[in-house]
Amino acid sequence: MYNKSTVDSTAASQALAFSANSAVSVMRNAKAARVILRTVVLAIRAVEDGSASFDEDSTSSRWSAALGAARSRLAMVRYELTEKSHAPCLDFVEPMVLIDALDAALWFGQSCTDASRLTNMEAMIAAEVVIDSLDEFLRECDALEKPEIALVH
Repeated sequence: MYNKSTVDSTAASQALAFSANSAVSVMRNAKAARVILRTVVLAIRAVEDGSASFDEDSTSSRWSAALGAARSRLAMVRYELTEKSHAPCLDFVEPMVLIDALDAALWFGQSCTDASRLTNMEAMIAAEVVIDSLDEFLRECDALEKPEIALVH
């Protein structure tokens, strides 16, 4: 006998199951977040060595919007790993918390005096710490293709 609610719930649970497409999305979004952060680091270096200049604002706070884009990518990673059934146990929390902290510090810096905001060099070092954390996460992601990875049920 055909039961529409059973068919609908089965289709919905399959749509929310971690799949090969989910794994690709996790890797793509984590790598995109890393590239955005790497771009910020290079831009800060360019400001610091004088090869780039921004008339309106060359302080570290100007990079907050770019970090927002990287954080959005990590939010997609979080979605795939927390909202889908049978997702692998990967530690996405550290890079997410670090990027949130850096973004908050830069956002806060927009209303601060120069003495209390992060310098460009401090912001660059903090971004490199987030990149290192993402690199560790991406190494964990490499195990996604291996069948022995532990799955959450």
